[in-house]
Amino acid sequence: MTELAALASAGRLTPSVAATFPLEQAATAQSTKPGTGKIVLVVD
Repeated sequence: MTELAALASAGRLTPSVAATFPLEQAATAQSTKPGTGKIVLVVD
């Protein structure tokens, strides 16, 4: 875990994001099945 934290701090991790949705569309986001990457909810 410490190694992951160090990589994240150094900017050497690249998350794979398939799509972003506003929090109000959480139900839609949950039903989305991306091939690769994660679904991200945006909270303003």
